[in-house]
Amino acid sequence: MGLTTTMKLILLALLLISTSSSSGSVPNCASYSLDGVSCIDCDSGYHLDDPSSCGSCIDSYCSACTLSGAVNTCTSCISGYYVPPGYFYCATSSISNCNVFDSTSSICLTCNAGYILSSGGASCSMCSNFML
Repeated sequence: MGLTTTMKLILLALLLISTSSSSGSVPNCASYSLDGVSCIDCDSGYHLDDPSSCGSCIDSYCSACTLSGAVNTCTSCISGYYVPPGYFYCATSSISNCNVFDSTSSICLTCNAGYILSSGGASCSMCSNFML
C-alpha cells in the first residue's frame, strides 16, 4: 500500500523539523539545508559567510547584514535605528522616542510604546493616557 499525499506531507514536515538549527554545528546558524550540515540562514545580527560559517555584523545595532566582497553592510537595524542612504551602518533617529524612522523623508513613521506621532511625523509626544 502506497503513501498518501497527507502521509508524504507529514514525513516532509518531520524531516524539515529535524533539520532545525539544533541539527548542525555552525555557530549562530538559524536554519540548515535538508542535509542538516549546510547553513542557509544565520541568527539575527549575523550574515552567511559560506555554508559553514556565520559572521557577526560589524555594527551591534544591525539586526540583519550582508557581506559583499570585504564590506559588511547592515540591511536592517534594531528598533530605534535605521540605515542612512548610502551608508553601511545603523544610525539613531534625530527624533526622540521614534521607533521607525524614514531616512528618505526624515520623518518618524512609528513612535515607541507610550508615545504618539505628531501630524507629519516630526515628533513623538508622550501619551497622557498611557498605562503600563
